Amino acid sequence: LQLTPLNSTPTIARMERPFSGSDLRAAIFSRAIMPGVNLEGSDMQNAFLDYVVLRGANMRGVIASGANFVRSDLGDVDVTNADFTEAVIDRYQARSISHWSPYDPVGVVNADP
Repeated sequence: LQLTPLNSTPTIARMERPFSGSDLRAAIFSRAIMPGVNLEGSDMQNAFLDYVVLRGANMRGVIASGANFVRSDLGDVDVTNADFTEAVIDRYQARSISHWSPYDPVGVVNADP
């Protein structure tokens, strides 16, 4: 799967085709609902994720340096050995997908462990 800022902004990613090992550098995901998606080993450098639900996603070994996660639900995401160097995580809120809304107020999270 090759996504670039100019050719694709998926709204719903189907789980039949995992993104594991994909080149998602500088990809734009807007209002994407992808709970439990397999992104293991993907290169997401400088990707932009706006209003994205990734609850329970497999992000083991993901390279997400310089990525922006804006108003995204990253609850229960496995980030073992992932690289989020200089990534911006504007929201981390573990909520039920049925209660998640892109119009919810934005909060800032201290990402330091």
